[in-house]
Amino acid sequence: MSADDVLNELDAAIAHAKDHPLHETTQKEAMDALGDKVDNAKHDVVHEIKALAQYTLDIEAAMHDIDDIFQKVTSGNASSQLKGEIESLRKTWSGHIETYVQLLWQSRSVAGDAEGAAMDFAGDFISFLDDESTPFSQKQAEIANYLAKLAEDEKRSREMSQGFSNLQQEIANFQKDWKTIIDKHNLDAMHKEVAELQKEIDKATKALATLREKIQLLSVALGIFTVAAGITGILGFICPLFWFDTVISIVGIGITASLLHKTQDTYNHTRADLQRNQAKLATLMADIEAVKQLKAGLKKSEGDFNTILTRIGAFAQVWATIHADVQAIEEKLEYAHRSGSWKLMHSRLKTAAKLYTTLGHALHQYQVSVNPDLEVFKGRNLA
Repeated sequence: MSADDVLNELDAAIAHAKDHPLHETTQKEAMDALGDKVDNAKHDVVHEIKALAQYTLDIEAAMHDIDDIFQKVTSGNASSQLKGEIESLRKTWSGHIETYVQLLWQSRSVAGDAEGAAMDFAGDFISFLDDESTPFSQKQAEIANYLAKLAEDEKRSREMSQGFSNLQQEIANFQKDWKTIIDKHNLDAMHKEVAELQKEIDKATKALATLREKIQLLSVALGIFTVAAGITGILGFICPLFWFDTVISIVGIGITASLLHKTQDTYNHTRADLQRNQAKLATLMADIEAVKQLKAGLKKSEGDFNTILTRIGAFAQVWATIHADVQAIEEKLEYAHRSGSWKLMHSRLKTAAKLYTTLGHALHQYQVSVNPDLEVFKGRNLA
């Protein structure tokens, strides 16, 4: 069965779940099972965040590798015209390296602020909302105050988020300038193969993202993540492997075993294809010599670089995510107070607290891994 067929079946499952959500008892069981799953997967989260932190440092090292190639060209036996063109590129690239390091440092600070917001939400605030004896009107007033504070705190993260977006665009523009120079050297068949592999990588990356999105929508339609849709989205960006393995095991109770198996099989095959093509692309690019190696090295880092910027940029979305989840919780709280049906609400709040605590631990681990003692930060004037 093709990936498109699986996506179509998932769309049908989402539509069915919207009309036939799980019974409250089943939703509670699913929420409790998710909470247990998260408790048992803390090691996986730590491992994945450590890998993310290492990737950020690998990107910085890769950027210096590209700078080294520029230096070799400008100090070698190339024509004066080519040397002049490459020297201009090198000056621009050096500025991008410095910007990246500054943003990497800012990401550590933003991660710290986001950790505080996540842990505060998971602790005192959810405990306050979970108290049946506190009147709903009092909770509404506190929620309004909390949302106002979130909006204020979020402003501090916008500079970093915009900085990453600007750097992505500047890198894209830089690649166009570099391509203009490289195209003068007619890189025929090798360029065509690189382009085809990149298309396959982009296709697989999009397919994996779409599968994760469908599973997210299915979980919401089933009523599992009614008040935690935002946080699961954030965890999906920062820890995609942990997220998929965790959520797919939970939503399986709401779909057929056949569809569950096909979805897992499609995800694993697509991920394997992606990894295989990435390896092929890296091998191909490693074979390109001289000036060809320069473009290959730059293009090799492009996908990883943009992925890392996106995942780190997700830290800045924590406040907006909490805002969305608080609004969803307020709606469910009103029903719980009005109906006296608290069992499912307790489970939802308890699970939301565990998810946000997991996010807090992930953000803390990022700060531990991206620390001031790293070589990349030494000798720099960091704001």
